[in-house]
Amino acid sequence: MPRSAPTAAGAPASPLPDAAEAPITIPGVPSADELLAALRAYLPDGDHEIVRRAYYFAARSHDGQVRKSGEPYFAHPVDVAFLLTRLRLDTASICAGLLHDVVEDTTVAVSEIERRFSPEIAHIVDGVTKLN
Repeated sequence: MPRSAPTAAGAPASPLPDAAEAPITIPGVPSADELLAALRAYLPDGDHEIVRRAYYFAARSHDGQVRKSGEPYFAHPVDVAFLLTRLRLDTASICAGLLHDVVEDTTVAVSEIERRFSPEIAHIVDGVTKLN
């Protein structure tokens, strides 16, 4: 489970990212901030931080993976996430869009997605990976 930041008395703890969820920029791929801007346009009160964490976790998980074309592999999950924002889906769905290939193409297990994000997101990711 992610560590929590110290808080004022009675305030809920907020998770601190570990190295796997730290910011990363991938040339040629829209940034987390661009994705969050699209999400905020229709879901201003959504859990934007979990989407940011999912973006960075997926980006780091796919770090160094490229398609035969030379395009970063992570471009596909980001494209999926933008498509889901155009469909105006919730934050769990956006996170699952970002994370759907992590389980298939890296050593990350569905149980880690559940631990880091939520059972709901893990369930969506697991279901999507079975659609092949």
